[in-house]
Parts: sequence; C-alpha cells; structure tokens
Amino acid sequence: MVIEVDRKSNIYYNVKLVLEPSDYDKLRRAEVWIIGSGGIGRNLALSLASSAIGKIVLVDGDRVEARNIAIAGFEREDVGMLKVLSVKNAIQKRFGRRVRVLAIPRYTYQLEEAILEKPEIMIVGVDNVATRISIASLRTGAGKNTIFLGFGEFQGSYLYHVPGKTACWACLGRPKDLEDLSTVLERRRCPPPEKLNPSPILPGAVMKLIGVASSEVVKIITGKGSLLQYYCFDVMECWEIKKLMDASEYLKPDPECPVCNPLKSRDLKTMIDELRVGRTWASWE
Repeated sequence: MVIEVDRKSNIYYNVKLVLEPSDYDKLRRAEVWIIGSGGIGRNLALSLASSAIGKIVLVDGDRVEARNIAIAGFEREDVGMLKVLSVKNAIQKRFGRRVRVLAIPRYTYQLEEAILEKPEIMIVGVDNVATRISIASLRTGAGKNTIFLGFGEFQGSYLYHVPGKTACWACLGRPKDLEDLSTVLERRRCPPPEKLNPSPILPGAVMKLIGVASSEVVKIITGKGSLLQYYCFDVMECWEIKKLMDASEYLKPDPECPVCNPLKSRDLKTMIDELRVGRTWASWE
C-alpha cells in the first residue's frame, strides 16, 4: 500500500510512492547528524532532505573556499561563509520548513563528549584521521552506531560501525601518525583539526558515495532492505567490495583494536604505540 498524494503539489511525491505510510512517518520524525559539511556533508545533507528526513544537524567549523564549489556544490557567493550556514540556507531554500536544520559552526573538539555520544544516527565525513578515530572511540563507549564515509581520487568508501559486532574505522587500517590521539584516549575529546592538503577526487565518485549513503540511511531508519556494512569502489577501474550486515561475511571487530575493543586493558602509552604501528584489516582477501 502506498500513500495517495497529489503529484502537482507534494514535494515528496516520488518518495511516498515507494514507501508505506508508517515508513514515511519514520523518515519525517528522524534526526540525522552529519559531521563535516564539505564534499560529503553538503551533498549528503541535500540528498537526505530530498529523502524526506525531518531533521538534519550539521557540525563543521570550516568556511567555504573556492575549491569547494566544484566538489561540494557551493555557490560562488558562498565563499567565505561558514559551511554549515551555507548548507542550511541551501536546504531551506529548496524545502522551506519541511526540513528542520540545526547548524553548529564548531569543530568536534569544541563540543562536549555527551553531544557526540547522544545522536542515534551519526555520519562522519571528515578528512581528519584523529577525529575519525576519536569519534569511533566515543561512540563505541556510548554503544551507538556510526557511519563513516571517505573518498579519494576515483574511490569512495562506506563503513557502518555497530559496536561489538562490526569493525570500526580504526580496525580497517590504523595510521602511523597519531600524536593528537593522546588527547582523545586520555581526555575523551576530539583533537583540533589538522591543516590537510585538499583530497584529490573526481566529483562522480563523490556523488556515487552520496547515493549509497543516503539510501542506507533510509533503510536504517525504516528497517527495510539489506543493509551494507562495508562498501568500497573505484569508478575508474570499475571494481567494488561489498559486505552485507545480514551475511556472515561482514567485517568483524579486530580483537587487537585499542579503539573499539573495551575488553583490551592497556595503558595510554601502549594504546598509542599500537595505533602508530598500523594494521590493515584484510579479511576480504
């Protein structure tokens, strides 16, 4: 059964055609947090708003640069504006009051841990490695699921982390340079953002990733369909790796991961030393 709607006046006409009334209501009541409002965050926020998500919370302290226009879709007049405010304006211009948008012009290290632990649905789309790991640590401690998105050149990746069941972002490959991580593990706070070189990326790879992530969020909220746990692709070489949540092949937590394995009793120095070594998860090979 689908909802009877007026195709000429209802902005979500096409969305309602494929949803049960109860599922549509779930989307309208849902609240989704997006960490980062650049190439991933802005495009994803607009896609989720188009999918009838009722409330979107944006977290980012950055301002729009000229390079963000091609990848993230910002307008030229947005340059210099706070990204979260620009994205909020774009959503409200298109959807009016149909989507509530809370813009938080702050970096994650400026927020109390409870703020990052509370949301039921959080998507992380930032470049900062230490921030990704710190959020994985905080969310694991709170027992909250988290989606991690990333891209580079012709590739994109999606990871759905369920504490205690699936691999976290640090399980897949722990980087070697994590001096700021001591702040995370000792104070349970995100580190200040690093000054990073812009990621090389083909816009088509970003949009493919956004399509995957947006669809997965809808499935998570409605409880319908087969959920992805891990998805990685390359639009140039035409390959992809896919792991489903309802199959035994999904990526399990690394028993040696000091970030998401609370049973590992280690002192701070040992944790950091192990994270510096780096370890690549290769269970799909």
